Amino acid sequence: MPNKSILLAGFIVVVFAVGLTELFLLRFESGIDYPEYSSLRSDPRGAMALFESLSSMPGLEVSRNLKPAETLKDSQATIFFLGVKSGRGVEAASKLASGGARVVIGHLHPEKPSEKAERLFTEEKRGKGSIVELRDSFWLSNEALLKKRDPDLISEIVGPARRVVFDESHLGVVETGSMMALARKYGLTGFVFAVLLLLGLFLWKSSSSLLPPMDETVLAGTAVAGRGSHTGFTNLLRRSVPRSTLINVAHEQWRASLAMNRQYPETKLQQVAAAVESRDAVAAYRKIAGILRQRGNG
Repeated sequence: MPNKSILLAGFIVVVFAVGLTELFLLRFESGIDYPEYSSLRSDPRGAMALFESLSSMPGLEVSRNLKPAETLKDSQATIFFLGVKSGRGVEAASKLASGGARVVIGHLHPEKPSEKAERLFTEEKRGKGSIVELRDSFWLSNEALLKKRDPDLISEIVGPARRVVFDESHLGVVETGSMMALARKYGLTGFVFAVLLLLGLFLWKSSSSLLPPMDETVLAGTAVAGRGSHTGFTNLLRRSVPRSTLINVAHEQWRASLAMNRQYPETKLQQVAAAVESRDAVAAYRKIAGILRQRGNG
């Protein structure tokens, strides 16, 4: 029964971890964590549809800028700054336009704009390039392109440039070189979450055994006490030497140990041999011990 409970708990943990991973993957896939009108966002308030639509057009090179806008040096491109808060503008827009770029600034408004607006954008020459100000970025959002496509408007805004850049840095999306950024770039987000899941399962397994705890009372009843070398030697003698011949075997081994070093006179050895003939091994041992303790030959 405890094994079933542990397996059930493990199954619940795995299902929860998989569900949590899928939830994170869905959030990353939809781009809902990115700011509004980001080209990395695929929900109604994103601009991924515009980015992918332009990318599919032949002869048009489309990319994202994830570095500070000041580093942009493409003077022959149309650069989109969407979701710009009113009053803030884009500091780098004037410099980019002066260098020859076509800068599209899409302002951010909290409410959907009216469709009766006479002009959705205005264009102003600036140095070698121009600045296009879109009244509201909504008209280039995924929702607007789904409900009311206007290819002519998009073509007029993009202009004649063959390169289009969607700036993400003004929205706070900057490539920092972190592990998560690299994982998103190379599509390894799922792999990262799978590794985290395995790490969590490993920590859980290390902290809790899958086997049920053993009953200490059972262990106490089946425990075997340790024994010393003397007890082991005694048990060995009992199994290999019969009790009736124990004194004789001991006498033979004792005589063999004296073969190289004779310390006792012959008379004592004869007395010991006579004592061995006794049937009582204990009495024979005591008598032999007394004989050996006597001094001299007697």
